[in-house]
Amino acid sequence: MLWDLDLQSGKLYLSGNWLAAHGGCQASHSTLQAFRERIHPSDRSAFERMLASAAEARNTREAVEFRALTDAGSWRWVRGSGRAASRDTEGRPTRIAGTLADATMQKRSEQALMESERFAHAVIETLPAGLCVVDELGYVVTANPAWSEMAAALTGTRDAAGPASNLFDALESGRAVLGNASSLALALHRLLLGDTVEETLEYPATTLDGTRWHLAHARRLAGDDRGRAVVALTDITA
Repeated sequence: MLWDLDLQSGKLYLSGNWLAAHGGCQASHSTLQAFRERIHPSDRSAFERMLASAAEARNTREAVEFRALTDAGSWRWVRGSGRAASRDTEGRPTRIAGTLADATMQKRSEQALMESERFAHAVIETLPAGLCVVDELGYVVTANPAWSEMAAALTGTRDAAGPASNLFDALESGRAVLGNASSLALALHRLLLGDTVEETLEYPATTLDGTRWHLAHARRLAGDDRGRAVVALTDITA
């Protein structure tokens, strides 16, 4: 969809497919001021930035996004860009032109993804199972509160297996209370080296509260090219 603005008269041309998609006739969008009034108040600065960039541009175009009001009363996301189409003898732009594209579906998809990520984060934070993500060297990238609580109980310090700590070091420091600590470390090594994609192991942990059994389940992150894995700890004591 095309737009063309005469800077001297303020008249704005919008292509027919823009009008068909967003409602109205050419007369209702015939001036820059009329079109500006259709832009969401929060996005007008972005629109003005597009015009300023277009007036200065000769070969490049800066794309900006803003919401525009349709005749039906709904807001649509628009991605616009442009550049000077003609200049006067002193090099000042007299006409700027460019393209407008409907970005509503893309913005909705982005917002849905953000909501999904927020929901997943909230769920992980409240799970009773301890969860963490480790990098290819065994360093903890992120962990939920349950993981921190379990790590503190098994190693005696909350920092031993918290973010930025090394899980192999944590297993070594917890060897006195962890049964199968060597087997856990070996299974994690296999996983992070790519020899396996999933490892599951049960182990006892002897603390001041007695012996409790845990299930450790680790799996490489699908589609992750950095070799990271997610590790889950669940208390399975009967």
